[in-house]
This record gives sequence, C-alpha cells and structure tokens, in this order.
Amino acid sequence: MSEVKVDKISPRSGTDVTLGDSGDTFTIPSGATIANSGTATGFIPSITDNGSSVTAMTINANGTINYPLQSCFRARITADQSNVTGAGTAYSMTGAIWTEDFDLNGDFSDGTFTAPVNGHYYLAATTYLNQTDGCTDMTFNMVTPAGTHIMSRGNWSYGTGGTGYASPSSATSSISQSGLFYIAAAGTAYISLQGYNQGSDSVDVTAFQTFFSGVLVA
Repeated sequence: MSEVKVDKISPRSGTDVTLGDSGDTFTIPSGATIANSGTATGFIPSITDNGSSVTAMTINANGTINYPLQSCFRARITADQSNVTGAGTAYSMTGAIWTEDFDLNGDFSDGTFTAPVNGHYYLAATTYLNQTDGCTDMTFNMVTPAGTHIMSRGNWSYGTGGTGYASPSSATSSISQSGLFYIAAAGTAYISLQGYNQGSDSVDVTAFQTFFSGVLVA
C-alpha cells in the first residue's frame, strides 16, 4: 500500500477536485476527524439498525426525517359485528375482523397492538355503533398493561327532540378514545366495548367506521 503525504490539495485548473471513481470506498480510521468549515452538499445520511443494513432513519436534502421502522399502524373493522353488547356483555374488539391500512413495523395483529420496545405510545380509536336503542350507558375502553382506560357515555341525545335514550331501533352513535400510554416491550393494547340496560345484546359495531391506530412517540 502506497502513502501520499501532503498539506493541501488544490485543483490544477478550475475549482473542482474529484476523489476516486464510482464504487471506490474511502476509509476514515478510528480517531481521525473531518473538520468542515464550508458547505456540505449531496450528503443524505442514514442510520442502520445495529449494523444490519436495515435503514432505521433517513434525512433528505431538505432536512425532513423519516423513520421507516418506527412503530406506526392504523386498522379498521371491515365487517359488521352484530349483537355484541348492550345488556352488560363486555366485547373485546379482537380477532380476525381487522384490515390494516398500514403497519410499519408489524406490531398490530387481529386487533391487538404489541409494543416492540419500552416507550410512550399515542393510541386512538373510534367506533360507530348501530341498534343502540335502550342502551342507557356505554363504555369504550383502551386496555393496556396499566389497566382499562374508560371513555363513558350515558343519557345520550340522538336529535329526536331532546335528551334521553335512543329511539328508534335504528339509533346510532359514535365514541372516540385516545391518549398517551407508557407500554413496556411485549406489552399489549386493544379496545373493548360494554353497553348496559338493553333487554338483550343488540348493539352492532359498524364496518369501515371503526378504527384503531397508534404510533411510538418517545
């Protein structure tokens, strides 16, 4: 291996200097420092996942940062779920009833989100319900290892001239639930529903209008 020692490299003509050819690799040894006092162009850095050659972060020329492996998902129920609650039955919205719109890190399956790492996750869910007549109270729950986080609705108004219980039998309602939750690695989260005071379970979960989403924040 030959070695060239110089104090300065300048172009022989013009203002450009080219180092090597396409495909060449220049190695900066441990302990060496590159000090830049000028402007760097054409550098789009990326960070790989523990040297596995999987890109975990990219920064484009405009400074926009993308995390292609960051836990982030959204899914929806794609078939009506009939007579699931209303008379006190607790209904867990899990199983092969979900279709994923996206799931960047593969952390969502059949209605259950599994945290890949310890972290703070923003989770949100919305459900649209049908046949809620006579159901005087409803809880829409985000279930995490820390417990059940309840969004409760009672004494509903359905635009029938005043407040009161749902009428007629086709009465509908939607409930949303969201929050920031700490979940340890391998911990899970899912949503559940529980309605009360119908004579029998008559509440339906409506397809394509019930969503569950989440993202790792920190």
